[in-house]
Amino acid sequence: MVLVFAATLRDALNRLLQSHKDREKIIFLERFIHWQLLALLLAIFLLPKKNIYLLIFYRVNFHEHRTKWVDWLLTKLLKKTVYDRFALLCDNDTLAEGLAKFFGESIHIMPVNPPEFYRLKKWRESPQQIVCWWAGSPREEKGWGVIRKLVENPPPLAKKFCLVAARSANLKTPENGVQLILTEDKLSREEYIAWLEKTDVMLIPYDTKAYAQHPESSQKQYWRGSHHCWNLDGQRTVKIWSRRVDCPLG
Repeated sequence: MVLVFAATLRDALNRLLQSHKDREKIIFLERFIHWQLLALLLAIFLLPKKNIYLLIFYRVNFHEHRTKWVDWLLTKLLKKTVYDRFALLCDNDTLAEGLAKFFGESIHIMPVNPPEFYRLKKWRESPQQIVCWWAGSPREEKGWGVIRKLVENPPPLAKKFCLVAARSANLKTPENGVQLILTEDKLSREEYIAWLEKTDVMLIPYDTKAYAQHPESSQKQYWRGSHHCWNLDGQRTVKIWSRRVDCPLG
C-alpha cells in the first residue's frame, strides 16, 4: 500500500515539476502518519529536487507514540533529501518547544487562523434548557467515558440541560436524564456555526496528557463567560466554558 501511494504521489509530483520547471514548488504536509512520511520520502527521492521546498506541519505531540523514532528518522531523511529547503512548523509555542528538543531543529510557528463567525446572534436571555455541546467525533482522549458518566448518572437538575453530541457516541440517557440531540460526526461549516450559535456551554473533557501540547480550543475565545472545572474520575478534568451567568455548573 505504501509503495502504491508513493508511486501515485511521485507521478503527481513529477507532472507538477514538469510544468513551469524553473518555478519553485512547495510541498506542504500536515495530518499524517509515519507511513505517509515514508511514502513521501520514496516519492521525492528520485525526483529533481532543485526547486522543491518541503514544509512539514506538526499538530500533535507524538513524543510518547511507539513510532516516534520512526518519525524522527523519516523527518531527518526528508530534510537531507531537500537540503536546506526544509522547515518544520507547528501552531503554538508549547508544541514548538517540545518538537525543537526532540528533533534538535528550529521550529517555525505558523498560527492557524480561528474561524470567523459573522452570523453570531444575540443569546437567548431565558431559554427553557441549557444547551451543552460535546463537539466532534467521539474518542476516549476527548472524554468519551466522561460524557457517558454524565449522561448515564444524571444529577438532580438533569432536565434543565440538553446535550448535543455525535450520533456515533451511542449515548443513552435514562428517563430522568438530559435531553439528547444527536448530530453527524462531521458537520459542515454552516452546521458547525449554527450549533455554536445555539450552545450555552461547551464541554471539553479532554485528556490532559494527550492534549498537553494542543492549543486551547478556538471556540472559547469568542465566548464571554465563566470557566469551570470538574474532576469527575480522579484523572480527567472537564473544562467547561459557559456564557450563561445563571448556568448552575459551578
